[in-house]
Amino acid sequence: MSGPTKILEGWFCNLGQALTELELGLTYFNLDTCLHFLTQFPHLTSLRLKGAPSNSLPTILSHLPNLENLDTEYTLLPVSSSSFSRRAHSLPVHGQSANNKEEQPQPPIIRTLTVRTTALDALGPQKLWTWIHNLVPRKGLQKLRLHSFTLYGSGCNTSNMWLSGFASATASSSYTSANASTPAGDSTQSTMFPKMFMLELAIAQRDTLCCLEIDGLVLSLGDFETVLELFPRLEELHCAIRCNDAASLSQTFSNSRYGQNLKMLRFARVHWNLIPTCSLTATAAKSELGFTRDNAKCMMLRRPSSKLRVIGVGEVLFVGKWARDSTASYFEVTENVERNRW
Repeated sequence: MSGPTKILEGWFCNLGQALTELELGLTYFNLDTCLHFLTQFPHLTSLRLKGAPSNSLPTILSHLPNLENLDTEYTLLPVSSSSFSRRAHSLPVHGQSANNKEEQPQPPIIRTLTVRTTALDALGPQKLWTWIHNLVPRKGLQKLRLHSFTLYGSGCNTSNMWLSGFASATASSSYTSANASTPAGDSTQSTMFPKMFMLELAIAQRDTLCCLEIDGLVLSLGDFETVLELFPRLEELHCAIRCNDAASLSQTFSNSRYGQNLKMLRFARVHWNLIPTCSLTATAAKSELGFTRDNAKCMMLRRPSSKLRVIGVGEVLFVGKWARDSTASYFEVTENVERNRW
């Protein structure tokens, strides 16, 4: 997309008022050209965008008032690239005169946000969390997916310093603490769990977020419980959990304090991050973890109102359902190995 979009000019008349979904890959980025192109589709509701500088996304979104679904990538950019956003704020909105440019348009209400990034390293997450907040400042986010292809070293570590309650945590946010992540696990690792990011996300999205996929981060059981407390309407949760055994996770699901917050959960996928001890190697721990159909059944039937029926543990999927034979009804759990999807 360098220079005038002559090749695409024919699209505007034919698709301008009808196009609602667009997948756009850029090999060259020019903000003026990109905005000119995208604003020709006022009814666009779904956009998959690749190749645009991350700090240009808030400006691009402000020109797409009906956008609901965004799939994009986050890339670490040099400081000089911030000129994109500074320049963009001086541009008038499509159809608006330059005299009224001080009236900044509201960003759209994003329902589904998918963020793809190549790494979560020691510097990236701090900027990543703030950037995500800038994309979804308005209430209405229903699904958040974070796909990270690599982690810093073996940096799957957990936070053991979560604030205990939602109210007390959100009330104590200063500029410094609100931008801090809690060091996870041992000090030799650099990956941090985004404590304040989750707390601040809950302020705006607590009542709407129903799907959270954060497989690239590892949670302690305490972190896991707090996520459940912050987002009581979760129906689908994908994460990695660091614990020693399946019983610990089952106990978390059965905990009366958090049981009420799990009433909407239908699907849970967890990946184990085992904690070897002096007497238990990682290999032995994996074999002794032993998550079984009985564990899955216990989690699914933790209380009569439970809606949880699908639990994924690594590559194994446990599916529960009620069945009936000639004498009575009973609850059965089947176990299957999922195929890799490429």
